Amino acid sequence: MIPQRRVMAVLTTLTLLLPCPVQAQETAWKKLDREANELYIQGNYGDAAVVTSQALSVAEKTFGSDHPYLAKSLNGLAEIYRTQGQYAQAEPLYRRSLAILEKALGRDHPDVAVNLNNLAVLYGATGQYAQAVELYKRSLAIKLKVLSPDHPDVAMSLNNIAELYRTQGQYALAELLNKRSLGIRERVFGPDHPVAALSLNNLGVLYGNQGQYAQAEQLHKRALEIREKALGADHPDVAQSLNNLAEQYGIEGKYAQAEQLNKRALEIREKALGPNHLDVAMSLNNLAGLYRTQGQNAQAESLYMRALAIKEQTLGPNHPDVALGLNNLAVLYGNQGQFPQAESLHKRSMAIREKALGSNHPDVASSLHNLAGLYYKQGQYAQAEPLYTRSLAISEQALGPDHPDVASSLNDLVELHASRGQYTQALLLARRTSAIYKQRIVAVGMGDAAVREAVQNRFGFLNHLALLYFNPKNETSNKIADEALQIVQLEQASGTASAIAKMASRFSSGDDALASLIKRKQDASERRSRDETLLVSAASKPPQQRNAENEQRVRNDITSAAKEIEVIDTGIARRFPEYQELTRPEPASVSQVQALLKPGEAMLVYALSGRSFSFMWVVKQDGAIFQTLQVDAKDIAKKIATIRAEMEFDGNDRLKRVSVGVLHDLYRSIFAPALPHLAGIKHVMVVPAGPLQSLPFSMLVASPPPEIKSDADYRQVDWLAKRYAFSVLPSVSSIQAFRQFTKTNTAQEPFAGFGDPLIGATTGTTRGNRRKLNIATMFRNAPVKNAPNAAQATDIADVEAIRNAPRLPETADELRAMAKALKSDQHSLWLQENATETKIKQLDLSKYRTLAFATHGLMAGEIKGIGEAGLILTPPQEGSLEDDGYLSASEIAKLKLNADLVVLSACNTAAADGTPGAEGLSGLAKAFFYAGARSLLVSHWPVASEATVPLTTGMLKEYEANPAQGKAEAHRKAMLALIDTPDHPGYAHPLFWAPFVVVGEGGAGKQIGADKNK
Repeated sequence: MIPQRRVMAVLTTLTLLLPCPVQAQETAWKKLDREANELYIQGNYGDAAVVTSQALSVAEKTFGSDHPYLAKSLNGLAEIYRTQGQYAQAEPLYRRSLAILEKALGRDHPDVAVNLNNLAVLYGATGQYAQAVELYKRSLAIKLKVLSPDHPDVAMSLNNIAELYRTQGQYALAELLNKRSLGIRERVFGPDHPVAALSLNNLGVLYGNQGQYAQAEQLHKRALEIREKALGADHPDVAQSLNNLAEQYGIEGKYAQAEQLNKRALEIREKALGPNHLDVAMSLNNLAGLYRTQGQNAQAESLYMRALAIKEQTLGPNHPDVALGLNNLAVLYGNQGQFPQAESLHKRSMAIREKALGSNHPDVASSLHNLAGLYYKQGQYAQAEPLYTRSLAISEQALGPDHPDVASSLNDLVELHASRGQYTQALLLARRTSAIYKQRIVAVGMGDAAVREAVQNRFGFLNHLALLYFNPKNETSNKIADEALQIVQLEQASGTASAIAKMASRFSSGDDALASLIKRKQDASERRSRDETLLVSAASKPPQQRNAENEQRVRNDITSAAKEIEVIDTGIARRFPEYQELTRPEPASVSQVQALLKPGEAMLVYALSGRSFSFMWVVKQDGAIFQTLQVDAKDIAKKIATIRAEMEFDGNDRLKRVSVGVLHDLYRSIFAPALPHLAGIKHVMVVPAGPLQSLPFSMLVASPPPEIKSDADYRQVDWLAKRYAFSVLPSVSSIQAFRQFTKTNTAQEPFAGFGDPLIGATTGTTRGNRRKLNIATMFRNAPVKNAPNAAQATDIADVEAIRNAPRLPETADELRAMAKALKSDQHSLWLQENATETKIKQLDLSKYRTLAFATHGLMAGEIKGIGEAGLILTPPQEGSLEDDGYLSASEIAKLKLNADLVVLSACNTAAADGTPGAEGLSGLAKAFFYAGARSLLVSHWPVASEATVPLTTGMLKEYEANPAQGKAEAHRKAMLALIDTPDHPGYAHPLFWAPFVVVGEGGAGKQIGADKNK
């Protein structure tokens, strides 16, 4: 920003020049014009208006009332007023400037085209769309007549017309013109110019309007990066990108990130534009919407009211932006049960929109939809239905049949028909809703975008399932079970399932070179996504808290990753065109699952709802059933939380008593209904949902439990482990990934183990128990010299603190026993000084069929400043980015594995990744699957070393002795043996024997410990 003293210097120069000849006056005018333009570009609108007014005065006194210089100053001042939302002051200045130019230069002069364009922008902002379109088209016609088709002014007109079409809901035309504009700007200015960023931003907004959220987010991140680099952190254009990206994050449920970005955008706009600018109202509105979504109604109402007051004062009472403010406030009141106030505001909003935008605009559809929803909440179904129906018709016509808004309208009609007992109509609409989202989920392929699409329609999928179970007439149970199983797979899309699908796609090619290319692409995509998130996070901070050097390194890394992906994509398309189909898997059908099941195996699939019922599937080789469970997800979560709290020592280092009655209640509600269909079944593969992801099914209690007076009494409990072997699948389709796409195992070496790191002098008894480890200050959050990017500059372990963590010497014996069980020698062990990050990253781990890590494990977020789960290893003398003694989840994901089994003999290795609402297994487990593991042995809580050694080694011995029984059965036998340990009655407590679960391929496999030369 130019300091005030520079403005005063210009005015002083003007005063000195006034008595001079015309030539000197012209020089003074040009200098003022340049200074004003520079101030405007920098967002210093107040000073720009002062200097422009002085330039206007010089032009009028020196050159007269009809000179183009005067027209230019008039236009410049009008632009400043328009940018500040002062439309009434801007319009007469634009009109006077246009009249002067048409008279002086002719109606087809390029400067006339500029003024026409600017006046059209004003009309568009004030809702006068017909006048705006007429002026835009006239401006573009002049430009095409006198300029080349690739001139920047042509790009500007195309962009502006596109924005007007987007506002009117004409998305196809808007996209075509936006892309033409972007192409011109990138060719003329280069891809990193702020002008190109404007087109990227507008195209991102357009994609967001159409529900193409992944594309929108990517474009907004790119625009933000360009603008920050070119314009500085406090420019209003940066605030625009922050605002639009925050909106995307809000849609995706990333509320904390969205709030941070919205607040930063608001701060920039209030500082640059003043407290009553329309852009400030936009930020207030968006922040209010975020609070409303999270139920913070008081904060939301205050911000909505302030935003509405700004809009009404600036635009008048009948502008579409005022209608938006009224609509948002009405939704808030409706959520609070203030129905009369909400209805009045909805009707006023709809009337404004119909008059300003026409009766078939998407915003009118939104008003109809919201008013219908208000009537539905009050049980006024007759009033709601025609509004829903009309809203749906408008959305389909304006947005196309596959838009999320169409699906949302359909789902509301589903609930309306179901509430009126019209189940046949409801099911037909539910099928249309699910079909839209299925197409969207499959189209974006495996990854975060697919998960976002699934979350977007979770309740729609649950409605579909309920209607399938309670409604169908003249449809076979097999057909219904098949349809329901495919729907639940859409509802349960997860990041862990995506990681497994990515791993499978690499191994399925059978071409090592191609698999390497695919892994490189996936790694580069992960890096780019992580770095883009870092830049967004940095952009939400005040300038004084930012590190420009580190941020530039991140930008360089993003560019490098993008180029690498482009090169790899070219190679993949040439060598393996079918790869794209593998990355867009359809939900598995019942018959596909049955074909992959073995005799004696069954799959149990769960879907939990917040209602009084949930759903369960039992799939076997010879049949499948779909039924309801009379349980509520909240009740299940409460009971599981009770059990999990008992899986630890009390304050006196004594075992807590287990609520075996609660475990029996859980058995009766979630497992017993499957019993009639489990005859002859020995191995049960569970696809859990919600809180069930945190409970090992082996510890459910199958019979009324005895009174527990001592730890030995737990031996008499009818644990479900005594009846079935269990393994866990992150998704239904992951059985296909494990048993079909990854069935070839080329790893030659039987085993590699890492543990007994050289850490504290004291001996620990629990691997990762925070109270016992006393590592609350283990990590610091400080910059590191020469860090390649900002991500790595923050999460560095304090090696001295790691060295103080308790020693686990028994893990060496555990790993030696594993090696012996798998007929491997001691050269396969990396212990003490060899158990380091450096060694793990240097080794070719793809050679080993079984890997084991026996050490302390930490959960994501357990330590302040550390956002990832990880494993503790021997720390170096001085921490570095490559080796700080902490192998994090992101570092694990970069490893190249080809492992049939990975044993994580540490604590909480089945935990989530720490992000809000994250699914189970999304931390360390997800990272190891992504790296190439086909099955894992992971823990649900801190494990006791003394019991872990016989449990893990016992499992491997059992499996080595009889691979045909499968990993899950070997694990079951090891658990039962531990329960019955003669000299340790306390081991019958489930804290000791139940923490581990087999995740992934739990059935029979090849002999993992077989000698490679046999």
